[in-house]
Amino acid sequence: MQVAAAPKNWSPDLTSLFSPRVLAGLLQLGGVALVLALLFVFARAPEPDLGSAIPADPGSAAQVVRVIRPQAASNAISVSTTGTVVARNYVALAPEASGRVVWVADALRSGEFFKADQELLRIDPQDYQLSLDQSLADLVAAKAALVLREAESEVSIQNFELLHPGEPVPLLVARLPQIEQAKAQIAIAEARVDSARINLGRTRFSLPFDGYVTESQAELGQVLSRNQPFGRVFALESVEVLVSVSSDELALLQPVRGRVATIRSRGFEMQAEITRTSPELDRLTRMASLALKLSGGQFLPPGTFVDVDTQGPALEQTFLLPEATQRPQGKIWIARDGVIEEVDPQVLGRASAGTVVRAFDVGDGIIVGTVGGLGEGASVRPVEASR
Repeated sequence: MQVAAAPKNWSPDLTSLFSPRVLAGLLQLGGVALVLALLFVFARAPEPDLGSAIPADPGSAAQVVRVIRPQAASNAISVSTTGTVVARNYVALAPEASGRVVWVADALRSGEFFKADQELLRIDPQDYQLSLDQSLADLVAAKAALVLREAESEVSIQNFELLHPGEPVPLLVARLPQIEQAKAQIAIAEARVDSARINLGRTRFSLPFDGYVTESQAELGQVLSRNQPFGRVFALESVEVLVSVSSDELALLQPVRGRVATIRSRGFEMQAEITRTSPELDRLTRMASLALKLSGGQFLPPGTFVDVDTQGPALEQTFLLPEATQRPQGKIWIARDGVIEEVDPQVLGRASAGTVVRAFDVGDGIIVGTVGGLGEGASVRPVEASR
């Protein structure tokens, strides 16, 4: 099948391209493109910050700001810091008697508590019981020897008086040295009995305080030697919290001893009391150490990190300012005669509800909250903040 060739002098019909129908289509496409371009521009434009803006007074150019007018009062400061639970001293477990272990209490295990004078360990008492029995027998023999010497003395004195009437009886004849020697033997025997009883009592091991076991190697059948350590404990009374405070904070808390503090750790809250301070500042940090005693028999294991809030003295003629009043560099803004004035208050300390500062002239009030775009000298209209 053959296709007819185009004429040699053929050219497109341009009038058909600019017909009214084609032009209308092009205009529609251009309108759609223009709308899309405008939508893209508006989508990329930044939104105005309406949330931080404070509505202006319709009748004035001054911006409305919220203010508070605190009253001078007595406010207690507190010092917040961190501390560590420590045991003041550890006690080495060492028996006073040598021998094989025949019984071990469940409380004598790492991580267990024990009571004062509770029996924790028992050493085989047989050798010590035999020693006590022998000492008791020696005491009986010594007492019998004294009775014998006294009887011999009476017989000897009677014979001497028959042979030498009216003459004084010599000491050797009366056997007084032998009697004194027998009495001394009794005293020695009694001392040996007491020593044997003490050694027998030492086979039952206990401690004179309530405590906590941190380490113990005592096991049934183990042979222990006298004064050979086999573990370590600490007294519950020796547990305390050590915190470090600056010299300025230490001055704020004077007098320090007896002040109450709140200890927080692992979601728990407990009370403590300052019992002592370090005798001198640390040479490197220039910090002082405070020792706090947990109250109410509460216990935290040594090594626990805690948050500590120590209650300080109440200061007269002070303001307690909330965090919303704080500006950069610790400044405070007040409204005075319709303009913002910057104030640098005398900060005395912290409290749970804010900052304690020395009372000052607040003008028309202390500005709180955000004041977008304003600064010192800006015109404002103060409105008292709702409580």
